[in-house]
Amino acid sequence: MTLKTPVLSLRGVFPSLVTPFDEGGHIIWGDFASLISYELDSGAHGLTALGLGGEASRLSIPERLKVMEAIFSLVPNGTAVIVGVSADDTKSACELARAAAAGGAAALMVAPPNVPGISHPELQSHYRTVCDTTGTTPVMIQDAPAFLKVSLGREFISKLTQACANVCYVKPEAFPAAERTAELVQQFGDRIGVFGGVAGLHFIDVLEAGAIGLIPGCEASGELSAIFEAFEAGKREEAMQRFARLQPLLVFEMQSLDIYLACSKAILKARGIISSDALRAPIPLGAYGRQVLNRHVQRAFGNGCSVEGGSH
Repeated sequence: MTLKTPVLSLRGVFPSLVTPFDEGGHIIWGDFASLISYELDSGAHGLTALGLGGEASRLSIPERLKVMEAIFSLVPNGTAVIVGVSADDTKSACELARAAAAGGAAALMVAPPNVPGISHPELQSHYRTVCDTTGTTPVMIQDAPAFLKVSLGREFISKLTQACANVCYVKPEAFPAAERTAELVQQFGDRIGVFGGVAGLHFIDVLEAGAIGLIPGCEASGELSAIFEAFEAGKREEAMQRFARLQPLLVFEMQSLDIYLACSKAILKARGIISSDALRAPIPLGAYGRQVLNRHVQRAFGNGCSVEGGSH
């Protein structure tokens, strides 16, 4: 089915769901229900599935299709779900995009193929083919040179919005974050919605630059949603104070993508939301790293949450 929601209807905090794994790297399907309930009960305005924060690049295409199906079956009616459909080849990206659009995705998030040296004409062809295969479902362009080996840039994104009518959102994760956000907001105005990323590390800066929302991780959705609501209500000082308590944790987490994933899952496990904090990669936190993480967690969330111990 095609999207029924109005264009640019997405606004707010759309946390990127982790993919729960056991120690053997198998997906823990039973954890998705509690994870989704936790995010929505925390005040998230919608959800994001199969992004970088969901270890999508470590899932096979059949696994990603099954994760997508599981999430669609569990979310309450009316919940907006942004689905990551990025892939290193166009055929796989189109397969994912068709399935997400048919499942009712509110938007499809597409990062470039993580192929060093790919040319702009090749990127244009890739994106146009993916956009064409999605029908009227809105597309969000993710420009994440901090995490991938490919940078898109404002000029490329501008040409793409002219060529593909269903490109409605962009998620820049290039630096300086506020400046990159402001450039896109100034260029597109109300025609294209700009979302922040990078786990929310620059949340206040990108909101002040004109971003209409955020796609962070999913370990601090309540705090980030409250910051967004305060900012939207004009309570800028309250938003800043709330963010100040959270920011040291975000700085620690964002030393690398795998450190971020390990921290996010450790927090979710400590809160009883998922049953394992395993990654499909070596855990980058040892005992001392978890001790430091725990200090930041207690500052951000209070003494009721502890991540000491757990997987190593």
